Amino acid sequence: MFDRLKRSLVESFIGALALGWLFAWAILDFVSIFSAPVTDWVTRSEYRAIQPGGPGGLLLRDSLPYLLSSAVLFLIGYILLRWLYFKPPAESTDPATNPD
Repeated sequence: MFDRLKRSLVESFIGALALGWLFAWAILDFVSIFSAPVTDWVTRSEYRAIQPGGPGGLLLRDSLPYLLSSAVLFLIGYILLRWLYFKPPAESTDPATNPD
């Protein structure tokens, strides 16, 4: 069953498209690791202008969700990449479909 699924994903390029989408989201989350603390710092500084108080400076805990999701997406993408493309799909050796 998994061999047929693997073969159909590789031959129809759906696997390549899904891997591209998965790695694109992983890269976006990786970039968000660095941009999320800055974004939240700017938001807090604007809010602090209206109402004083609250934490100041960059908080690294703002990037933790992006760190976890990026790592998980890269791991899933790597596992799928190895499963789909590092080993070629098995060729059919059925004499009825093989003209040799």
